[in-house]
Amino acid sequence: MALKLNYPFANSWWIAPGEVLGGPYPAAHTAAQSRHRLGALLDIGVSCIINLQEPKELGGGGKPFFDYEPLLADLARTR
Repeated sequence: MALKLNYPFANSWWIAPGEVLGGPYPAAHTAAQSRHRLGALLDIGVSCIINLQEPKELGGGGKPFFDYEPLLADLARTR
């Protein structure tokens, strides 16, 4: 039987199916969108995020990336 793989959001892909997921920055432009994206990662079993962004790196439109760590910690605690 083939392994059914879920993708939490667009532009994400399995590097090692069921073990290592690649994708874009895990947060979004708003807290609500970020909550949805981060929840989708937790829903498929992601337990570690390795972020390659520089701390002060700017995203699209010259805005800083949303700091998702407190939100992710809160979501993980409530699960």
